[in-house]
Amino acid sequence: CDPGYGGEGCTSVLECPTAVCADGSMGQCGCSGECVHGQCFCDPGFAGENCATPVTCPSDCNGRGVCVSGTCVCVSGYQGRACQDLVSSSGAQQTAGPVDSQCP
Repeated sequence: CDPGYGGEGCTSVLECPTAVCADGSMGQCGCSGECVHGQCFCDPGFAGENCATPVTCPSDCNGRGVCVSGTCVCVSGYQGRACQDLVSSSGAQQTAGPVDSQCP
C-alpha cells in the first residue's frame, strides 16, 4: 500500500488514534502531535500511540535544568539524572540539596 493507506485493496485511509486534548475536545494524536500516514508523531513532552502521555523528568530537574523528552538538560554547574549533582570548580561531584532549601 501507499503511505497512509491500508486494508484490502489498499483503499482505506489510515486514521490516527484520537485522545482528549488539553481543552477537553477530542483530536487526532491528542492535539499533542502530528498525524502522518496514520501514525502520530508526538510533540516534545508527549509520548504514546496517541500522544496522550505526558513525559516528565525526575524531580522536574530540581529547577536546575530543562526537561527535553524525559531527560534533564542541566544548567552549567549541575549534572546528574535530575540535575541534583553540583560540579565543583575542581571537577568533583557533590550532591546538591533541593533548590528551596536554606543553609544554616
